[in-house]
Amino acid sequence: MTPDQAIGMLDRQIDRHGSAVRIERGGVPHEVRGFPRQYKPDEISEGIMQGDSQVVISPSGLVGSAFAAEPPHRGDFVGMFGRRRHVENVELVYVADVLVRLNMQVRG
Repeated sequence: MTPDQAIGMLDRQIDRHGSAVRIERGGVPHEVRGFPRQYKPDEISEGIMQGDSQVVISPSGLVGSAFAAEPPHRGDFVGMFGRRRHVENVELVYVADVLVRLNMQVRG
């Protein structure tokens, strides 16, 4: 699978089934679509607490924003479903050295 194929597949799924998500750094928001979900009980371990959520976004949603040059990281905020949450961790997923997916752990 090429990076373009991986991003394209994720973009199509987010377009069809994703939800509105706002990422914020320094008071500047950026609207994207993504897949927010609660962690399952068997996923709760060191670093992941009950009530934490995972938000999957595509790098395509970051184009044209400050997050394109510096992806979301701990200390940023995510707004979804009327709640503002803290970014605790971000897993950057690469295929052939190209960022194809961001898995964010959020809390609050």
